[in-house]
Amino acid sequence: MKNKVKYILVAAAIMLGLAACKDPGDIFEEFRVPNGLIYPGQAMNVFVRPGDERIEIVWNKGADPKVVKAKIFWNNYTDTLELDITANMDTVRQLIAKPRVQENTYSFMIHTYDAAGNSSVPVEVIGRVYGAIYRSTLTNRFLASTSYVDQNVTLFWSQAAESVIRTELDYWDLSGNNVKTEFVSADEDRKILNNFDIDKPLLYRTIHKPDVLALDEFYAGWVTRTIDPNSWWNITDDPGMLRNAKKSFERGDHEVLSGRYADALHWQVNDEGKVNGNVDANFANRLLFWTWNGNGGSASTITNAKLWQTIELAGGTYRFIVYSDGTASGVNTAYSAYLMVALGDEIPDIEDVATAKGATMISGSAFATEGVQVAVEFEIEQNSYVSLGIVGTFSGQQQIYIERVELWQYK
Repeated sequence: MKNKVKYILVAAAIMLGLAACKDPGDIFEEFRVPNGLIYPGQAMNVFVRPGDERIEIVWNKGADPKVVKAKIFWNNYTDTLELDITANMDTVRQLIAKPRVQENTYSFMIHTYDAAGNSSVPVEVIGRVYGAIYRSTLTNRFLASTSYVDQNVTLFWSQAAESVIRTELDYWDLSGNNVKTEFVSADEDRKILNNFDIDKPLLYRTIHKPDVLALDEFYAGWVTRTIDPNSWWNITDDPGMLRNAKKSFERGDHEVLSGRYADALHWQVNDEGKVNGNVDANFANRLLFWTWNGNGGSASTITNAKLWQTIELAGGTYRFIVYSDGTASGVNTAYSAYLMVALGDEIPDIEDVATAKGATMISGSAFATEGVQVAVEFEIEQNSYVSLGIVGTFSGQQQIYIERVELWQYK
C-alpha cells in the first residue's frame, strides 16, 4: 500500500513538472474555443500630462509579451495615432500636439494589438489641452503692500492661488544699468529687493501650472508698478498697539468646556462671544469663533458675538488685517461675519455694520483656506480711540479660525 501511494505522488510530481515547463500562454490551450476571440493585454495605469496645445498619454505596457503596437483614438474615433510597442518598454509615452489637438477636453481610447491584429479591450482616459483661452484667464498674484527703507524694498504678497508656481520679478538696482531678476515661490509671502532704484518701476508676472503633472508653465501678463517711498508699515507690535495678536494666543482666566477653550488675553469680548470660548488649546491656541451643533455641551448658536481691542491712534491711514488659520472638514461656511473698525471703545453690533468706520465681510468659503487674509482700510483725522475686531453670528457647524491679526499704517 505504501509503495502504491509513493508511485502516485511521483506521477503527480512529474505531471506538475511537465506543466511548469510549458509556456504560460499554453496552459489553457485545451480550454480555448477554436477560432474564438483573443484579447491582448490592455494598457495599464493610464494617465495624461496636459500641456500648451499638446498632451502626453502615459501607461504601463503590462505583462502580455504578444502586444506589438497600440492605437490611440479621439474625436469619436475620427482621429488616430499608431505606435509600436517593443519588448524592452516598461512605460509607454506618446505626445500628441497641435495641429492634431487644440485647446479642448478630449476622450482618448487606447487599443493594443498583437501581431495577428487582435485588439484589446479599449481603455479610456480623459485629458485637457490648454492654450490661449486658459492663458487669458490667468491673473497675477496680488501685491498687497510695499515698504521702502534704506534703499531696499520689501514686497508683501497675498495668498497664492492653487495653480501658482512662482512670480518673476524684474527691477533695476542702483547702478542704473543692471536689470535683476528674482523669484517669489508660491509659499513665500514677502520678498526683499536690495539696492532698489526707486526711480524705476518694478515689473512682475506670475507663472501658473494648471495641473501638477502639466508639461508646460503658463505666464500671466507683465505688471508694471511704481514703488511709493511712503509705504505701508506694520505697526502691530509697536508700543500701545495690538496685544496678543498671533498664534499661539495667550489665554485669559475665563475657561469653558473642561478648559479646552478660554477667552483671549488683552481682547474684549461680549457675553455671546464668551459662550464657546475664543482660544483653542487643542490647536496651538489659535483664535476662533465656533459652533458645532452643541457637541460637548457647547452652544449650537451664538448671535452677534464680538471680539475686539481698543487702542489710541494718531490721525492717518491704516489697514487692519486678519489671517485665516484654515478650517476643519465638514464645516458650513455660510456664516455671517465682519472684520470691523469703529471709533470709540466698542465695535457695533452686526446689524449696525453700516455705522462702522470701516468693515469687510468675511467670506466663509474663501476664509476656509489657511493663509487667506481679509483687510479693512480706514482713515482717521485726529488722535482717536479706535476699536478693531470681529463680529459674527454662527450656528450648526460653523467656525472662524484665526492665525494672526496685523495693523499697518501708511507713512
